[in-house]
Amino acid sequence: MRILLALLLAGCTDQTTPADDTANEPIVCGVGPLDAAAPPWLPTPMVQGDPDSVTAGEVILGASYDDPAYIFALTTAGEWLWAHRVEEDRTVVQATCDVGGSGIRTTTFDSLLANPVAQGMVLDQDGVATEEIGLEWAHHVYHQHADGTLTWLALDVRDWTNPKDGTTGPVVGDALMETAPDGTTTIISSTWDWLEVEPNAGWIISVYPMGKDWTHANGVHYLPETDSYIVSFYQLDTIAEIDRQTGQPLRWITARPDLPVPDGVELLVLDDAFHHPHDPTITDDGTLLMVSTQGTTRAVEFALEDGTFSEIWSYGDELQSSSPILGQARRLPDGDTLYLETVTGTLRQVSPEGEARWTLTLEGDPIGQVELVSVAE
Repeated sequence: MRILLALLLAGCTDQTTPADDTANEPIVCGVGPLDAAAPPWLPTPMVQGDPDSVTAGEVILGASYDDPAYIFALTTAGEWLWAHRVEEDRTVVQATCDVGGSGIRTTTFDSLLANPVAQGMVLDQDGVATEEIGLEWAHHVYHQHADGTLTWLALDVRDWTNPKDGTTGPVVGDALMETAPDGTTTIISSTWDWLEVEPNAGWIISVYPMGKDWTHANGVHYLPETDSYIVSFYQLDTIAEIDRQTGQPLRWITARPDLPVPDGVELLVLDDAFHHPHDPTITDDGTLLMVSTQGTTRAVEFALEDGTFSEIWSYGDELQSSSPILGQARRLPDGDTLYLETVTGTLRQVSPEGEARWTLTLEGDPIGQVELVSVAE
Protein backbone atom coordinates (compact mmCIF):
# COMPACT_ATOMS: atom_id res chain seq x y z
CA MET A 1 0.00 0.00 0.00
CA ARG A 2 1.70 3.12 -1.25
CA ILE A 3 0.64 5.41 1.53
CA LEU A 4 2.06 3.02 4.10
CA LEU A 5 5.54 2.78 2.62
CA ALA A 6 7.46 4.92 4.90
CA LEU A 7 20.32 -7.29 2.73
CA LEU A 8 22.36 -7.76 0.85
CA LEU A 9 23.78 -10.41 3.24
CA ALA A 10 27.26 -11.84 3.08
CA GLY A 11 27.03 -15.27 1.55
CA CYS A 12 23.69 -14.66 -0.22
CA THR A 13 23.24 -16.51 -3.49
CA ASP A 14 21.62 -14.76 -6.47
CA GLN A 15 19.18 -17.04 -8.24
CA THR A 16 18.83 -16.99 -12.01
CA THR A 17 15.56 -16.34 -13.81
CA PRO A 18 14.02 -19.58 -15.09
CA ALA A 19 13.86 -20.11 -18.82
CA ASP A 20 10.63 -19.60 -20.76
CA ASP A 21 9.82 -23.31 -20.78
CA THR A 22 6.71 -24.26 -18.84
CA ALA A 23 6.16 -27.83 -20.01
CA ASN A 24 7.42 -29.38 -16.78
CA GLU A 25 6.66 -26.56 -14.35
CA PRO A 26 5.32 -27.60 -10.92
CA ILE A 27 1.65 -27.11 -10.11
CA VAL A 28 0.71 -24.87 -7.17
CA CYS A 29 -2.88 -24.98 -5.86
CA GLY A 30 -3.76 -27.00 -8.94
CA VAL A 31 -2.59 -24.12 -11.15
CA GLY A 32 0.32 -24.06 -13.58
CA PRO A 33 2.49 -21.00 -14.27
CA LEU A 34 0.43 -17.82 -14.48
CA ASP A 35 3.23 -16.15 -16.43
CA ALA A 36 5.47 -18.12 -18.79
CA ALA A 37 8.71 -16.65 -17.47
CA ALA A 38 9.71 -14.45 -14.58
CA PRO A 39 8.77 -10.93 -15.74
CA PRO A 40 11.51 -8.27 -15.80
CA TRP A 41 9.89 -6.35 -12.96
CA LEU A 42 10.46 -9.20 -10.49
CA PRO A 43 13.47 -8.86 -8.18
CA THR A 44 16.14 -11.53 -7.95
CA PRO A 45 15.53 -13.49 -4.74
CA MET A 46 18.46 -13.74 -2.36
CA VAL A 47 18.79 -16.86 -0.22
CA GLN A 48 21.02 -17.66 2.72
CA GLY A 49 21.09 -20.95 4.61
CA ASP A 50 19.52 -24.30 3.79
CA PRO A 51 16.27 -24.15 1.77
CA ASP A 52 15.51 -27.79 2.60
CA SER A 53 15.34 -26.89 6.29
CA VAL A 54 12.04 -25.09 5.69
CA THR A 55 9.95 -27.90 4.23
CA ALA A 56 11.30 -29.97 1.37
CA GLY A 57 8.95 -30.11 -1.61
CA GLU A 58 6.95 -27.05 -0.61
CA VAL A 59 6.92 -23.53 -2.03
CA ILE A 60 6.06 -20.06 -0.81
CA LEU A 61 2.73 -18.67 -1.98
CA GLY A 62 2.45 -14.97 -1.28
CA ALA A 63 1.75 -11.43 -2.39
CA SER A 64 3.66 -8.17 -2.76
CA TYR A 65 1.57 -5.01 -2.35
CA ASP A 66 3.88 -2.38 -3.86
CA ASP A 67 3.73 -1.01 -7.42
CA PRO A 68 3.45 -3.36 -9.21
CA ALA A 69 1.36 -5.43 -6.83
CA TYR A 70 1.43 -9.13 -7.59
CA ILE A 71 0.85 -12.64 -6.27
CA PHE A 72 3.59 -15.24 -6.65
CA ALA A 73 4.83 -18.78 -6.12
CA LEU A 74 8.51 -19.13 -5.23
CA THR A 75 10.64 -22.08 -4.12
CA THR A 76 12.53 -21.91 -0.86
CA ALA A 77 15.69 -22.00 -3.00
CA GLY A 78 14.67 -18.66 -4.53
CA GLU A 79 13.40 -19.88 -7.92
CA TRP A 80 10.35 -18.16 -9.35
CA LEU A 81 7.58 -20.56 -10.37
CA TRP A 82 5.21 -17.84 -11.47
CA ALA A 83 3.96 -14.34 -10.74
CA HIS A 84 0.80 -12.49 -11.67
CA ARG A 85 0.21 -8.74 -11.50
CA VAL A 86 -3.07 -7.38 -10.21
CA GLU A 87 -4.87 -4.49 -11.84
CA GLU A 88 -3.33 -1.04 -11.81
CA ASP A 89 -4.29 1.08 -8.78
CA ARG A 90 -5.25 -2.10 -6.91
CA THR A 91 -3.21 -3.79 -4.22
CA VAL A 92 -3.02 -7.25 -2.67
CA VAL A 93 -1.47 -8.62 0.52
CA GLN A 94 -2.50 -12.28 0.53
CA ALA A 95 -2.97 -15.27 -1.78
CA THR A 96 -4.05 -18.77 -0.77
CA CYS A 97 -5.14 -22.05 -2.35
CA ASP A 98 -8.88 -22.05 -2.83
CA VAL A 99 -10.47 -24.72 -0.63
CA GLY A 100 -13.13 -25.42 -3.22
CA GLY A 101 -10.73 -26.87 -5.80
CA SER A 102 -8.05 -25.74 -8.22
CA GLY A 103 -7.30 -22.04 -8.20
CA ILE A 104 -5.62 -19.18 -6.39
CA ARG A 105 -7.85 -17.25 -4.02
CA THR A 106 -7.02 -13.62 -3.31
CA THR A 107 -8.59 -10.26 -2.56
CA THR A 108 -7.70 -6.91 -4.11
CA PHE A 109 -8.63 -3.43 -2.99
CA ASP A 110 -7.87 0.21 -3.70
CA SER A 111 -4.17 0.87 -3.13
CA LEU A 112 -4.96 4.14 -1.36
CA LEU A 113 -7.80 2.66 0.72
CA ALA A 114 -9.99 5.49 -0.50
CA ASN A 115 -12.44 3.51 -2.64
CA PRO A 116 -14.96 1.08 -1.10
CA VAL A 117 -14.80 -1.27 -4.10
CA ALA A 118 -12.86 -4.41 -3.14
CA GLN A 119 -13.08 -7.84 -4.64
CA GLY A 120 -12.49 -11.45 -3.76
CA MET A 121 -11.64 -13.78 -6.61
CA VAL A 122 -10.30 -17.16 -7.65
CA LEU A 123 -7.80 -17.18 -10.51
CA ASP A 124 -7.17 -20.06 -12.91
CA GLN A 125 -3.85 -20.88 -14.62
CA ASP A 126 -4.42 -18.15 -17.21
CA GLY A 127 -4.94 -15.51 -14.53
CA VAL A 128 -8.65 -15.34 -15.36
CA ALA A 129 -11.09 -14.93 -12.48
CA THR A 130 -13.40 -17.93 -12.33
CA GLU A 131 -15.18 -16.46 -9.30
CA GLU A 132 -15.65 -12.86 -8.23
CA ILE A 133 -17.45 -11.47 -5.19
CA GLY A 134 -17.82 -7.87 -4.04
CA LEU A 135 -16.31 -7.10 -0.65
CA GLU A 136 -17.16 -3.50 0.19
CA TRP A 137 -14.38 -1.74 2.14
CA ALA A 138 -12.40 -5.01 2.48
CA HIS A 139 -8.80 -4.49 3.58
CA HIS A 140 -5.77 -6.38 4.87
CA VAL A 141 -6.26 -10.17 5.20
CA TYR A 142 -8.94 -12.85 5.10
CA HIS A 143 -9.61 -16.43 6.22
CA GLN A 144 -11.34 -19.12 4.18
CA HIS A 145 -13.21 -21.89 6.00
CA ALA A 146 -13.30 -25.51 4.83
CA ASP A 147 -16.83 -25.02 3.48
CA GLY A 148 -15.71 -22.06 1.37
CA THR A 149 -17.04 -19.31 3.64
CA LEU A 150 -14.78 -16.26 3.49
CA THR A 151 -14.12 -14.19 6.60
CA TRP A 152 -12.74 -10.72 5.96
CA LEU A 153 -12.08 -7.35 7.58
CA ALA A 154 -14.04 -4.30 6.44
CA LEU A 155 -13.67 -0.63 7.30
CA ASP A 156 -16.74 0.64 9.21
CA VAL A 157 -16.96 4.42 8.87
CA ARG A 158 -19.43 6.35 11.04
CA ASP A 159 -19.84 9.89 12.34
CA TRP A 160 -18.86 10.32 15.98
CA THR A 161 -19.37 13.24 18.34
CA ASN A 162 -16.57 13.88 20.81
CA PRO A 163 -18.22 14.32 24.22
CA LYS A 164 -15.33 16.50 25.38
CA ASP A 165 -15.67 19.29 22.83
CA GLY A 166 -18.85 18.50 20.89
CA THR A 167 -17.11 18.22 17.53
CA THR A 168 -18.46 15.65 15.06
CA GLY A 169 -16.62 13.90 12.26
CA PRO A 170 -16.06 10.53 10.54
CA VAL A 171 -14.22 7.82 12.47
CA VAL A 172 -13.01 4.53 10.97
CA GLY A 173 -13.73 1.40 12.96
CA ASP A 174 -13.74 -2.20 11.76
CA ALA A 175 -16.25 -4.91 11.05
CA LEU A 176 -15.69 -8.66 10.88
CA MET A 177 -17.57 -10.00 7.86
CA GLU A 178 -18.45 -13.42 6.43
CA THR A 179 -19.45 -14.25 2.87
CA ALA A 180 -20.98 -17.69 2.30
CA PRO A 181 -20.35 -19.71 -0.89
CA ASP A 182 -23.77 -18.62 -2.19
CA GLY A 183 -22.71 -14.96 -1.90
CA THR A 184 -24.68 -14.13 1.25
CA THR A 185 -22.72 -11.62 3.36
CA THR A 186 -23.18 -11.29 7.13
CA ILE A 187 -21.77 -8.79 9.63
CA ILE A 188 -20.33 -10.97 12.40
CA SER A 189 -19.14 -8.12 14.59
CA SER A 190 -18.33 -4.40 14.58
CA THR A 191 -16.15 -2.47 16.99
CA TRP A 192 -18.91 0.14 17.10
CA ASP A 193 -21.20 -2.36 18.83
CA TRP A 194 -19.08 -3.14 21.87
CA LEU A 195 -16.26 -0.59 22.26
CA GLU A 196 -16.15 3.07 23.21
CA VAL A 197 -14.40 5.41 20.82
CA GLU A 198 -11.22 6.88 22.28
CA PRO A 199 -8.96 9.26 20.30
CA ASN A 200 -5.47 7.91 19.68
CA ALA A 201 -2.43 8.44 17.44
CA GLY A 202 -4.62 7.76 14.41
CA TRP A 203 -6.36 11.07 15.00
CA ILE A 204 -3.17 12.85 13.96
CA ILE A 205 -1.75 10.48 11.34
CA SER A 206 -4.54 8.49 9.70
CA VAL A 207 -3.89 6.11 6.83
CA TYR A 208 -7.54 6.28 5.92
CA PRO A 209 -8.55 9.39 3.93
CA MET A 210 -12.22 9.03 4.86
CA GLY A 211 -11.83 9.59 8.61
CA LYS A 212 -9.91 9.19 11.85
CA ASP A 213 -8.13 5.86 12.26
CA TRP A 214 -9.66 4.41 15.43
CA THR A 215 -9.11 0.63 15.68
CA HIS A 216 -7.21 -0.42 12.51
CA ALA A 217 -7.85 -4.17 12.48
CA ASN A 218 -5.08 -5.86 10.49
CA GLY A 219 -5.08 -9.59 11.25
CA VAL A 220 -7.66 -12.36 11.69
CA HIS A 221 -7.14 -16.00 12.71
CA TYR A 222 -9.85 -18.61 13.24
CA LEU A 223 -9.96 -20.87 16.31
CA PRO A 224 -12.04 -23.97 15.42
CA GLU A 225 -12.00 -25.34 18.99
CA THR A 226 -14.03 -22.38 20.25
CA ASP A 227 -15.60 -21.23 16.95
CA SER A 228 -14.09 -17.80 17.48
CA TYR A 229 -11.70 -15.36 15.83
CA ILE A 230 -8.52 -13.72 17.07
CA VAL A 231 -8.33 -10.18 15.65
CA SER A 232 -5.46 -7.70 16.07
CA PHE A 233 -6.09 -3.97 16.43
CA TYR A 234 -3.03 -1.92 15.47
CA GLN A 235 -4.10 1.38 17.00
CA LEU A 236 -5.29 -0.17 20.26
CA ASP A 237 -2.26 -2.39 20.99
CA THR A 238 -4.85 -5.06 21.60
CA ILE A 239 -5.81 -8.59 20.51
CA ALA A 240 -9.49 -9.53 20.84
CA GLU A 241 -11.04 -12.98 20.69
CA ILE A 242 -14.50 -12.61 19.14
CA ASP A 243 -17.26 -15.19 19.31
CA ARG A 244 -18.34 -16.19 15.79
CA GLN A 245 -21.97 -16.77 16.76
CA THR A 246 -22.67 -13.69 18.93
CA GLY A 247 -20.09 -11.24 17.57
CA GLN A 248 -19.14 -10.33 21.13
CA PRO A 249 -15.56 -10.26 22.42
CA LEU A 250 -14.61 -13.14 24.72
CA ARG A 251 -11.05 -12.11 25.59
CA TRP A 252 -9.35 -8.74 25.55
CA ILE A 253 -5.56 -9.11 25.52
CA THR A 254 -4.04 -5.68 25.73
CA ALA A 255 -0.81 -3.79 26.35
CA ARG A 256 -2.86 -0.63 27.05
CA PRO A 257 -4.54 -0.71 30.48
CA ASP A 258 -5.67 2.90 29.97
CA LEU A 259 -8.08 2.04 27.15
CA PRO A 260 -11.81 1.32 27.55
CA VAL A 261 -12.56 -2.41 27.88
CA PRO A 262 -15.71 -4.10 26.52
CA ASP A 263 -18.16 -5.32 29.14
CA GLY A 264 -18.16 -8.96 30.17
CA VAL A 265 -14.87 -10.04 28.63
CA GLU A 266 -11.95 -11.94 30.08
CA LEU A 267 -9.32 -9.23 30.50
CA LEU A 268 -5.63 -10.05 30.18
CA VAL A 269 -3.45 -7.00 30.53
CA LEU A 270 0.29 -6.35 30.65
CA ASP A 271 1.35 -2.73 30.29
CA ASP A 272 3.68 -2.03 27.34
CA ALA A 273 3.94 -5.74 26.44
CA PHE A 274 3.62 -5.27 22.66
CA HIS A 275 2.94 -2.52 20.15
CA HIS A 276 1.13 -2.27 16.82
CA PRO A 277 0.39 -6.01 16.68
CA HIS A 278 -0.16 -8.04 13.55
CA ASP A 279 -0.89 -11.66 12.58
CA PRO A 280 -1.85 -13.03 16.00
CA THR A 281 -2.25 -16.81 16.22
CA ILE A 282 -2.85 -19.26 19.03
CA THR A 283 -0.26 -22.03 18.80
CA ASP A 284 -0.90 -25.74 19.43
CA ASP A 285 0.52 -25.12 22.93
CA GLY A 286 -2.11 -22.47 23.64
CA THR A 287 0.32 -19.56 23.50
CA LEU A 288 -0.19 -16.28 21.66
CA LEU A 289 2.26 -15.59 18.81
CA MET A 290 2.35 -12.29 16.92
CA VAL A 291 4.47 -9.57 15.33
CA SER A 292 5.07 -6.43 17.40
CA THR A 293 6.75 -3.15 16.44
CA GLN A 294 8.04 -0.47 18.78
CA GLY A 295 10.89 0.98 16.78
CA THR A 296 12.31 -2.52 16.33
CA THR A 297 10.07 -5.20 14.82
CA ARG A 298 10.07 -8.68 16.32
CA ALA A 299 8.13 -11.91 16.63
CA VAL A 300 6.94 -12.39 20.20
CA GLU A 301 5.16 -15.22 22.03
CA PHE A 302 3.16 -15.01 25.25
CA ALA A 303 1.84 -17.55 27.74
CA LEU A 304 -1.76 -16.65 28.58
CA GLU A 305 -2.80 -16.81 32.20
CA ASP A 306 -5.76 -15.63 34.29
CA GLY A 307 -5.73 -11.85 34.32
CA THR A 308 -2.33 -11.42 32.71
CA PHE A 309 0.15 -12.87 30.22
CA SER A 310 3.90 -13.24 30.11
CA GLU A 311 6.52 -13.20 27.35
CA ILE A 312 8.18 -16.57 26.82
CA TRP A 313 9.97 -16.19 23.45
CA SER A 314 10.92 -13.52 20.96
CA TYR A 315 13.07 -12.97 17.90
CA GLY A 316 14.12 -9.76 16.16
CA ASP A 317 15.76 -7.54 18.77
CA GLU A 318 19.17 -8.57 17.50
CA LEU A 319 18.27 -7.54 13.95
CA GLN A 320 17.46 -3.93 14.89
CA SER A 321 15.11 -3.80 11.91
CA SER A 322 11.90 -1.78 11.69
CA SER A 323 9.02 -3.12 9.60
CA PRO A 324 5.94 -1.33 10.98
CA ILE A 325 3.57 -2.54 8.25
CA LEU A 326 1.95 -5.98 8.42
CA GLY A 327 4.41 -8.80 9.28
CA GLN A 328 3.87 -12.46 10.06
CA ALA A 329 4.95 -15.06 12.64
CA ARG A 330 3.75 -18.66 12.26
CA ARG A 331 4.78 -21.71 14.25
CA LEU A 332 5.89 -24.60 12.03
CA PRO A 333 5.20 -28.27 12.85
CA ASP A 334 8.85 -28.86 13.82
CA GLY A 335 8.75 -26.07 16.42
CA ASP A 336 10.55 -23.47 14.32
CA THR A 337 8.89 -20.15 13.47
CA LEU A 338 8.36 -18.69 10.01
CA TYR A 339 8.99 -14.96 10.48
CA LEU A 340 8.25 -12.33 7.85
CA GLU A 341 9.43 -8.71 7.82
CA THR A 342 7.02 -7.18 5.36
CA VAL A 343 8.71 -3.89 4.45
CA THR A 344 12.14 -5.43 3.85
CA GLY A 345 10.63 -8.38 1.97
CA THR A 346 12.55 -10.80 4.20
CA LEU A 347 11.34 -14.23 5.26
CA ARG A 348 13.19 -16.33 7.84
CA GLN A 349 12.90 -19.72 9.46
CA VAL A 350 13.93 -19.28 13.08
CA SER A 351 14.76 -22.05 15.56
CA PRO A 352 13.46 -21.99 19.16
CA GLU A 353 17.00 -20.93 20.15
CA GLY A 354 16.76 -17.85 17.92
CA GLU A 355 18.92 -19.09 15.05
CA ALA A 356 17.92 -18.10 11.52
CA ARG A 357 18.33 -21.40 9.66
CA TRP A 358 17.24 -19.92 6.32
CA THR A 359 16.58 -16.43 4.95
CA LEU A 360 14.98 -15.31 1.70
CA THR A 361 14.75 -11.67 0.64
CA LEU A 362 12.92 -9.98 -2.23
CA GLU A 363 14.96 -6.80 -2.08
CA GLY A 364 12.81 -3.75 -2.80
CA ASP A 365 9.51 -5.65 -2.83
CA PRO A 366 7.51 -5.79 0.41
CA ILE A 367 5.78 -9.10 1.07
CA GLY A 368 2.29 -8.94 2.56
CA GLN A 369 1.54 -12.49 3.71
CA VAL A 370 2.86 -15.95 2.80
CA GLU A 371 2.00 -19.57 3.32
CA LEU A 372 3.80 -22.82 2.52
CA VAL A 373 1.92 -24.97 0.00
CA SER A 374 2.59 -28.36 -1.56
CA VAL A 375 3.79 -28.72 -5.12
CA ALA A 376 2.67 -31.26 -7.68
CA GLU A 377 4.40 -31.97 -10.97
